[in-house]
Amino acid sequence: QVQVRTQPRFLAHTLAAIKMRRACSAELADAGSAFHELWGRTGWERQAAPAHSLCWSPSTSAYFDGVRAAGADSCDANWFTAGSGDLASPAGRPSFSAPAPAVLGYDASIFDFCTQQDVSGGGGGGGGSWQADLVARCVGANLNALRVLRGWNMCLNFRWLVCAARGKLPGQALRPELVFATRPGDLQVLRAYQRREGRGCIGGPCESHYSPEHIFFAEVCALSALCANGGELFSLPAGQRFECHFSAGGFEALVDQLTGRTKVAGSPPPP
Repeated sequence: QVQVRTQPRFLAHTLAAIKMRRACSAELADAGSAFHELWGRTGWERQAAPAHSLCWSPSTSAYFDGVRAAGADSCDANWFTAGSGDLASPAGRPSFSAPAPAVLGYDASIFDFCTQQDVSGGGGGGGGSWQADLVARCVGANLNALRVLRGWNMCLNFRWLVCAARGKLPGQALRPELVFATRPGDLQVLRAYQRREGRGCIGGPCESHYSPEHIFFAEVCALSALCANGGELFSLPAGQRFECHFSAGGFEALVDQLTGRTKVAGSPPPP
């Protein structure tokens, strides 16, 4: 009886995972897709892609070389500057009590997940700001969340994502572990990403701007390319840890897809 009751849900999740995987592949491969509109110099504004307006311009190679290296200059940073106290300063660093995997998902889901996992007993304590409260709860839960409000754009987001996929965020202890507060293979993630009308986009209407929901879909798609085992993401339940088997070849292929229309002089064309 249990098998009969759960089989439809399992089938639905499997079909959703297949659809999400195909959607990601299509978005990454299509230079005119919404995925490629997220990379403007100004965060939250859709960008149709003139080279001078993309967030890695004017030096495409310098940006991606830095991300590729994933060294201290790239990863050893304070990704929690939306926090309060010392964490509000770029020089601050979170004080984790155990190795801290990266946490991804919708903002509200991250807040709830960090609250559930908080082992500090502090119950937040962010000084009144919702963002600072989220930071306090995630640090208390030994989870690395990206919480940078000033100067954020997809280039900064991608740098954080690559650091996370390689286990190089502060507190990750070289363990490339990620945990998803929102199930990556949920079709609602795809539907929210495809929506260009309604509320939720930052700084303007969704026709010209994007939302945190768009970012999460883009993160999942990027990780599916960056991790050799990225296909597993789409069937991953919320809350389960995922260890990324980082693929240098996957990184290079993704960079080629991102920069296919904006290659700097002298750079080889995409294969």
